[in-house]
Amino acid sequence: MGPVIPRILSSELHTHPFPYFASDNVVSSAYLDEIKSNWPALEKFTKTDGYGYYVLPIDAPHLLQNLQPAQSVFWEEFSNNAMLQIVYGSLAKYAEFIFDRYGPELDRVEIVNLFLCESDDEFYAAGAHNHSHDPTWLFTNLVYINDGGSSIRGSQLYDFDGDIPNTESPLLDVLAGTPCGNRPDGLSPARYIDFVPGRMISFFETPFSYHGSEPVTKEDLVKQGPARKPRRMIRMHVRAPLEFCEKFYNIGIDEYRPKKLSGEANATTIGWLRDDLSCYQRSLEKSSSDLSPGMLDYISSLDIKWVTGRERDISRYRDL
Repeated sequence: MGPVIPRILSSELHTHPFPYFASDNVVSSAYLDEIKSNWPALEKFTKTDGYGYYVLPIDAPHLLQNLQPAQSVFWEEFSNNAMLQIVYGSLAKYAEFIFDRYGPELDRVEIVNLFLCESDDEFYAAGAHNHSHDPTWLFTNLVYINDGGSSIRGSQLYDFDGDIPNTESPLLDVLAGTPCGNRPDGLSPARYIDFVPGRMISFFETPFSYHGSEPVTKEDLVKQGPARKPRRMIRMHVRAPLEFCEKFYNIGIDEYRPKKLSGEANATTIGWLRDDLSCYQRSLEKSSSDLSPGMLDYISSLDIKWVTGRERDISRYRDL
């Protein structure tokens, strides 16, 4: 796998339209070949949403039991090694944003999902969406494996015609009133990240971290012809513990989530957004590409847990 953390730390952290970075060769060419040779057959995946997108969760040992023995061993080692390096490197990259929101009370983070993802010929786009249904999600990482021979299969990041929501913005009503998973009015493409094998794109979760992919045209599909290969990537989500939901919003996640999924806009939900954006703006004003020793110590002190309950030896990755 190689020196994953140094590669991540040397990547440029962008702040428009929201904090993100793209890190090339997170997966080296040799390790990329191993991933491809150990990629499970599509029949092991579950089709989602009815538009040609399949996922295979690998974040618990029992989920690997249906794979071939060599594949099971490989993906278990990926979880033990490469995955944890990626998580710690990403935590370090977003250290100031994380500390400003959660402070010293945060002593652990949780890996929510680790998926292998594959798309078939039916897949043409992942609509613009955010992850506001889970307010303690810290970041999402996508590791590109291959692009299916399509030049427009990368990740599209969005803003509101160049505008960034702030505490006094009329966009607060739009954000609060848009059901999670839907595309809000006024959203437009801002930055495009090419799908390069071995590249990882990571984005920090904010109320306006809208991302997706634009549709592939019929002409593109015809050009690619029958030789077009599946689009494959590894997807992971990392969060702070859910008890922070109650601390920030005075309700638990089971009450919070339906309000975001339905797009319930009222004084309370708009107030939540205003508080979230105020914290984000403070972080943005003092964010730096250089990590202070204090921030490195903070990130290195964090424990990593799996929502599935899987235990891992993380001590070897704490020395950033």
